[in-house]
Amino acid sequence: MVWHKTLAKGSHSGRIGKADVASNMEIPAAFLVAENGNVSKALERYQTTMLWRKQMKVDSILAAPQTHYDTIKTHYTQFLHKHDKLGHPLYIEKVGSIKIAQLKKLGVSLDTLFKHYLFAMEFALKYAAQHMCPCDACAASETQKMCIILDARGIGMRDMGGEVFEFIRRCTGVMQRHYPQRSFKIFIVNVPSWFGMAWKGVKPLLNEATRAKTNILTDSETATALLKFIDAENLPLEYGGTCSCMGGCEKNSSYQRLQRVLVQSVLERKPFESEELVRTISLERSSKAPIKRESSSTVLDQLLRVGLIRSPGRSNSYAKIGSLAILKNGRLTMNGEATQKRHARSFWQKFPEKEELNQYWYSADTVATLAKEAIVETPESGGRIAFLSTPSVYFAVQTQQNDDLSQRECFLFDFDPKFASEGEHFVPFDFNKPDDIPSELVGTFDFVLVDPPFITREVWELYAKTAKLLLRSKDSKILLTTIEENAAMIQELLGCRSSTFKPSIPHLVYQYALFTNYESPALDALNPEVNFD
Repeated sequence: MVWHKTLAKGSHSGRIGKADVASNMEIPAAFLVAENGNVSKALERYQTTMLWRKQMKVDSILAAPQTHYDTIKTHYTQFLHKHDKLGHPLYIEKVGSIKIAQLKKLGVSLDTLFKHYLFAMEFALKYAAQHMCPCDACAASETQKMCIILDARGIGMRDMGGEVFEFIRRCTGVMQRHYPQRSFKIFIVNVPSWFGMAWKGVKPLLNEATRAKTNILTDSETATALLKFIDAENLPLEYGGTCSCMGGCEKNSSYQRLQRVLVQSVLERKPFESEELVRTISLERSSKAPIKRESSSTVLDQLLRVGLIRSPGRSNSYAKIGSLAILKNGRLTMNGEATQKRHARSFWQKFPEKEELNQYWYSADTVATLAKEAIVETPESGGRIAFLSTPSVYFAVQTQQNDDLSQRECFLFDFDPKFASEGEHFVPFDFNKPDDIPSELVGTFDFVLVDPPFITREVWELYAKTAKLLLRSKDSKILLTTIEENAAMIQELLGCRSSTFKPSIPHLVYQYALFTNYESPALDALNPEVNFD
């Protein structure tokens, strides 16, 4: 990936620490803007992205053979097509075209489909978004943004709770975390009449900035809205424009022909001959229509927040770093507040999140809050706590109890075998087998924490069944986290209600809520980490 000029450098005092990251790392402007100018958070996010790119081999993905390219293109339509009036490349994705069942039958797994998505994104950044247009939005983050059209035609209500939704969620999460500041406008077009209900479930997937630039359009509204931003000759005919590339825009736009040449070159192990197509794309970008500069309060607000002003409720970036650590003799030394979070960070370093398992850890502050809650609400003598897919809280409770005379017995139920080091306190758990619990543990727990990897009803019904099996009595307590939109379902399945406290999950793109089946004064307070604007 090509990063543009940077705004700041991360020093040793700002790092949480990854062994193979340089001690003097430059932070791309996009990450600083995405984190509202907080240098410490921007550096951590950038380091996480670099580690993710290494683990996923993203930097070499364009040179990897795309053996399922044609098969995937038949059942999943996404393509680059010319540019909007400001110069942003157009990325069009037909969400309703995703046919996962057919792809599986043809030997294409969800992981393969996801890697195809990454291939398409990396291609877009290298060949469509490698030069910045002169608009203020791109200047602010020093990235070339894209104008995105998501076509919902053909998507059914059943897709919102199945594998299609999970694939969309995974792609959205990766774009939000690892490709910040890459969307200029997002148009969700041709939405069905029932989309208002679906939007309640989709909205939590998007952060505040993304929601602000997302436009939801019915069939009748699509053409008028798009033509305000895209010249007719650059917009495909089916969306109200006049462009009809020979052979179809989705397969034969200049960008897509270039992509196909790249795929064939790799498969045939031949040199990538791209000069003619690149020249054509360059001519298309040199539109006769003047490139207009656009300013918006949102973009200006982002610019101002990059270390220049304070937003209400947010501390200055450098003050934030100072509150966490001080530099002493060239070494990072934690102050009192940060010491309390050290064990949570140690957990993050020892057990990195696995996207393929939908693992997203709570923040250090949230872990500390939930661990304290579990300890306080569980009897000191003989008390038992079950952690269903909540390993970070499990380890925090174990750590906090080290100096206690009275010990609550803790058991971690999780699918990931990397936690087997906990010995008899680790219980291998597959939520598809909710009854597969050791008989000696059934009905023995006073407190159960639950955080499934998925938010759908099907998954929650399975977790609810396991949680009920574990409870010692009707007075046993449950604490769980999921999206607020699941409130009615959670009340029905487990009798839990939403609390004022909301958990912070730094690498999850949507906000979770916290639910309990009991009253807790400690959870009747706002979490200062969560923005409630």
